[in-house]
Amino acid sequence: AISCQKDDNINWDLEANKELYDVMHDYYYWYDKVPYVDITSYETPVELMNALRVNPPDKWSYVTTKQEYDSYNAGVYYGFGFSAIFEQDGKLWIGYTFKSSPLAQQGIGRGWQITSIDGVTPTAENYNQLIGESKPGISKTFGLLSPTGSTNSYTFTKTEIEMNTVLFDSVYTISSKKIGYLVLKGFITPTISELDNCFAKFKSANIEELIVDLRYNGGGVIDVSNRLASLIGGTTLSGKVYTIYSYNNRYESQNTAINFLS
Repeated sequence: AISCQKDDNINWDLEANKELYDVMHDYYYWYDKVPYVDITSYETPVELMNALRVNPPDKWSYVTTKQEYDSYNAGVYYGFGFSAIFEQDGKLWIGYTFKSSPLAQQGIGRGWQITSIDGVTPTAENYNQLIGESKPGISKTFGLLSPTGSTNSYTFTKTEIEMNTVLFDSVYTISSKKIGYLVLKGFITPTISELDNCFAKFKSANIEELIVDLRYNGGGVIDVSNRLASLIGGTTLSGKVYTIYSYNNRYESQNTAINFLS
């Protein structure tokens, strides 16, 4: 029998650093510009990635665990279910809330200001510490200022949040023209059914123009983004090239074209 138990004597962060270092100097698109560093100087792969990433132009590459990635793609995480946006003046605003958020159940959403967390004024520097870890059962008391100017205090507990990636969809009539408006949070597995429902709504309303708002989009899976593009393009783009996977000059033979969906 082969044991699959984790060996606690192995420094797994160091092993991950070694693997990341090799990948960045080989498969990475800008491999020839990646610096050579002492990987033992970096405690985690996250820190090492920040040192190796060629920025600019690369501001996207990141490191995460498989568990975190699978959780994001499934649209599930532990938290309060809202986005936090700091303005230049330091004020903290709620950008949106997910439908499963305990805040949404109290009618709290975009346009509310968070004035305090457990009595402390939030800043960009202390926010992560104030909000706490992504674990169930953590409670925080929020001081909130509503869009109407009323002050409120609520205590919420972190729970399992199911992310709805279609944050908002509506049909507006402007100068007798019907315009569909869609705010999309990401390209993850639940997005597919959400988009299908959204575009069925737009089709039944006979929209003539479409606005897709991606300001809050955190990315995701290429195949899901293709679903959106194919729904927009329709049969006129069926079978044509949507995007191309381009590898560095060491692996150009693996370049692949992805077509719009039929």
